Amino acid sequence: MNRRNFLVGTGAATTIMMSGCQSALFSLMYMIKGNDKPAEYDGLKNKKVAIVCRRPTDIQYNYGDIDFDMASRVGMMLKSYYKKEINLVGPSVVRTWADQNTWYEFVEVGSAVHAEVVLGIDLESVSMSEGPTLHRGTFDMTVTVTDCKTEEVLFRRPFSRLQYPRDRGLPKTEKTDRDFYEGCVTQMSKKIAELFYPSDRYQDFSPDSADM
Repeated sequence: MNRRNFLVGTGAATTIMMSGCQSALFSLMYMIKGNDKPAEYDGLKNKKVAIVCRRPTDIQYNYGDIDFDMASRVGMMLKSYYKKEINLVGPSVVRTWADQNTWYEFVEVGSAVHAEVVLGIDLESVSMSEGPTLHRGTFDMTVTVTDCKTEEVLFRRPFSRLQYPRDRGLPKTEKTDRDFYEGCVTQMSKKIAELFYPSDRYQDFSPDSADM
């Protein structure tokens, strides 16, 4: 770096620090580090993957299709990123087998549909409201990747009280229950999918939006 560029960069940094502006600080961080954080686990490439979502009975009663909806959306996001470099078992294939069999383990389903690895989403608790007047999704869940042949857990990531919107509830007058459900499930699915490919490292710092 020549002296002129160094002085320009130093001057910009000084201005940012003096202004105390958070957005300006994030802009500097983007300039220095770039905007992508690496995948937490990048071993899905060139694998045949089954995505299986499991939920307890109370979640089934309140949000009956949430397991299928989340598995489908995570799959679409992974396919959008990896394209031909991932072979996904169709979510309807997984659902049909699960509906026809009594199963307890992710590996059991993955092996039955001839996957190499199974991406398991264990929904432990789900809420879509915060009191009688506010929408807010709160999820406890654990995401795992398991080798279907060896049954080795290759990756595990728990989420505790993952919330959307992050900072405050959304008035129920602004969205129907169904519209909020669709948006919330999409956001939670995105959080899962981004464990497996690079994503914006600063997106969690941005203000929440009611547009989901």
